[in-house]
Amino acid sequence: MNINDVEDPKDIPDDIWEAIFIKQNELAEKYSDIEGMGDLLQTKKNNINTAKGQKWLKDFAWRVTEEIAEAWEAYDMIEEPDDQYQLHFKEELADALHFLVELTIIAGYDESIVPPIEGTVLADEDTEPWSTIYNMGLMCNTLKNKPWKQTQMLTDRNEFEKYLKKTWEQFSKLIYYHIGEEDEIYNFYFKKNAVNKFRQRSKY
Repeated sequence: MNINDVEDPKDIPDDIWEAIFIKQNELAEKYSDIEGMGDLLQTKKNNINTAKGQKWLKDFAWRVTEEIAEAWEAYDMIEEPDDQYQLHFKEELADALHFLVELTIIAGYDESIVPPIEGTVLADEDTEPWSTIYNMGLMCNTLKNKPWKQTQMLTDRNEFEKYLKKTWEQFSKLIYYHIGEEDEIYNFYFKKNAVNKFRQRSKY
């Protein structure tokens, strides 16, 4: 099953980001058991301070990075606006969106972290994938509790939050520019969410 097998959503919610975060939290609750994440969703207010929480946050940051890389591999193969690589490109961005939303939830934040981008005039230089990865890397660099360190320390939440917001700012520009405005972003997220739920049910 892939997104071609899923019908468009019948209704677009008034607040697509609230709806996306709710749907991702539902997925996360199921995947937390599958992946052995323990009580990560119950301790999200403190996950940025614990070695376990930081390990998973960095894991999800890498997942976002990998999906963006896969998206741009497909992007480089696009020859026509409606060819298969265009669809694959957008699907990989939808995957990156899933992982970034879940990272944000694990870190203890909600949809209010997503900046208003719709209607903004964007240029190519505003939407380079490197900008998202760069800020996400700096965000991860605020998480200092490495598995091999015997002395643990609290995270500078202001610094972490600053770079999380910058990550969202850059990624939001990326998906608005390449996928479309909010209705279309929700459409791609909704379809990939349905695929992921099918995979959970089928034990893919």
